[in-house]
Amino acid sequence: MREESLHWDSTSNLYIEGDNLDALKLLQESYLNKIKCIYIDPPYNRGDDLIYRDRFVQDRDEYLTATGQVDEEGNRLFKNSEYDGRFHSDWLTMMYPRLKLARNLLREDGVIFISIDDNEAHNLRKICDEIFGERNFVADLIWANREGGGSSDSRLFRIKHEHIICFAKDAGETHIAGVPISNMSRYRLEDEYVGTRGKYYLQKLGMGSIQYSPSLDYPITAPDGTSIMPADNNRGRRACWRWSREKFHWGRENGFIEFRKDKRGVWIVYTKQYLRCDNKGNVIKRTQRPMGIIDEYSSTQASKLLDSMGLGGCFDYSKPVELVAYLIDRVVTGDAIILDFFSGSATTAHSVMQLNARDGGNRKYILVQLPEPTDEKSEAYKAGFKNIAEIGKERIRRAGKKIKEETGADMDYGFRVYRVDSVPGRGCPNINGAG
Repeated sequence: MREESLHWDSTSNLYIEGDNLDALKLLQESYLNKIKCIYIDPPYNRGDDLIYRDRFVQDRDEYLTATGQVDEEGNRLFKNSEYDGRFHSDWLTMMYPRLKLARNLLREDGVIFISIDDNEAHNLRKICDEIFGERNFVADLIWANREGGGSSDSRLFRIKHEHIICFAKDAGETHIAGVPISNMSRYRLEDEYVGTRGKYYLQKLGMGSIQYSPSLDYPITAPDGTSIMPADNNRGRRACWRWSREKFHWGRENGFIEFRKDKRGVWIVYTKQYLRCDNKGNVIKRTQRPMGIIDEYSSTQASKLLDSMGLGGCFDYSKPVELVAYLIDRVVTGDAIILDFFSGSATTAHSVMQLNARDGGNRKYILVQLPEPTDEKSEAYKAGFKNIAEIGKERIRRAGKKIKEETGADMDYGFRVYRVDSVPGRGCPNINGAG
């Protein structure tokens, strides 16, 4: 659909309209084992009827009749509630084949992030264990929404958090990038290596808190020729050094060891922990392991951003661009493909462009969105958006324009629009829009 695309001839980004199950089937042909990161924010199971046209094993009306959930006139007795025997199973049945196909698209070092609330987090984890394998579970990240009361959704506790379930295709091949260190102030000391290794702090070599090993309980000669044992650095209690004899001698010869006397006149052995050098002498960019709780972003941020783009009120529950960018940045650097097959307001595309503008990367995105009609009474409909896909495409156009104005980054701001049509019988989707 060239007329709805942007920079058709030069862009590598895709926006696909249609049922994501059909789109995922089609993507198997060209993107098998090629996707580095998947982020999805699927519709949470809050009792609404599912809009995806999946064929369940048993027809819904047949199931309701068989389980006594309709009266003699065929009216639902337990509509859209936990009393519906398929309250959970319908949602999970919708998710399962999509996640199965999504796994095929991931590279061996690929990762998927799935946003979800408490209602289905435990069930989602179970089907992901089956699809990806329990050993490939990475984390159940908690997004602690910084703003918002939470009380409107909660009966007994104010629930402000959501889950982000993370699985790898192969955890052994996966790397999660660290985040900037939070204790920079501790690197205060300098020596003759400051130009290459940066500043450093001291850490005791003798430790009583680690598991004792006789091979690490050896004497070290102090600057005055006296002998120091690990217990001497632990007030006489049994301890051992953190480094082996060989590692200690290497460290002493290469400037990684420092001796200091304490107030009692006892020699204490320290290792130097450099900012830009590890304890093997390798120059590094020091980071720290990301926390499992993310509390830096808020849904209010997302709403304000849409307001600033003239899309205020057009989409509810949009995720913050900064949150999605943070997740992508943990697994993707520079050049890779990111997939979002529950695209919604196209936050993922916005995040990818923001990251590329920031570091000059060439990340690409594939978005899939069902053109779900907007309510005629909604702000989106009044603004001229007849379905959610129209909101997403316009958001990408406006986001790209805004980023280019603010940064001047020379990058891919375009996207090609395709539409998936399902032929009768399901499972035989076609794609059109090549123009």
